[in-house]
Amino acid sequence: MNTVIDITVNGDKAKWDITKPLLTEGASNHKIAKSEKFKGGKYSTMILHLAPSNVSGYNTCPHASEGCKAICLNQSGLGGCNIYRKLVNNTIHIARVGRTTLLHTNKRFFFKKLKLEIDKFIMMCEFKGSLPCLRLNGTSDLNWSKIKDPESKKNLIELYPDVQFYDYTKDINQLKNVPKNYYFSFSRSENNHLDVAKALSMGVNIAVVFDKKMGLPDTYMGYPVFDADQTDLRFLDNELSGHKKPIVIGLLEKGYLAKHDKTGFVIRESDLMKAVA
Repeated sequence: MNTVIDITVNGDKAKWDITKPLLTEGASNHKIAKSEKFKGGKYSTMILHLAPSNVSGYNTCPHASEGCKAICLNQSGLGGCNIYRKLVNNTIHIARVGRTTLLHTNKRFFFKKLKLEIDKFIMMCEFKGSLPCLRLNGTSDLNWSKIKDPESKKNLIELYPDVQFYDYTKDINQLKNVPKNYYFSFSRSENNHLDVAKALSMGVNIAVVFDKKMGLPDTYMGYPVFDADQTDLRFLDNELSGHKKPIVIGLLEKGYLAKHDKTGFVIRESDLMKAVA
């Protein structure tokens, strides 16, 4: 059986081996690595990193703004090490595009492989005595409640009721009828102010990126701001902050692209002054 598939990475042709893992260990992500040690290692996290927006030829971020695309975390860390600025020259991008392509071209195999990895992860958590947590949209914004396993006809949230799922989203419709084991934080961008207001009215916390030089303000839009960089476990934000929902999940800009953002995605001090005025 040939295990290598043809993929397209931002327009450039490449190949990916489908025997490679779909899920990424949280320990390989700096912020989630801190969460692994949080509360004495009570929580363990794995992430599904797909290729964002249209990088793979399949749109996994239908609600992405221009600012979101411009400073996407897809190109932070090792994902930003691109020879000649080509994503195809980076194995991380090849893997993310490979997973995305597999999901769209062989959904049955994708789910079978993903379920095996989740089952293995749950067994590891049982051995460690930790709670299994999953982020399905590490670098995407798909509606996983609507993506069904071809064999069981159920989505992953239904298949694994004892797993804590959590994600960021810009899709306001995902905030309706949310399963008990799926937690969402709504992401603000430079052009979704009305949806931000709707999310707040629904009692949902909103994630906002602030200028690192400015630091986090005490409040934003009249809501208390919580330092969300201390852990990735978004479902604990209200418990840790001591505030009831909704609150602002404050994140400091990360990486060269975010530092030089001019779209309005990153909140600068001048933006706060305008808001006050």
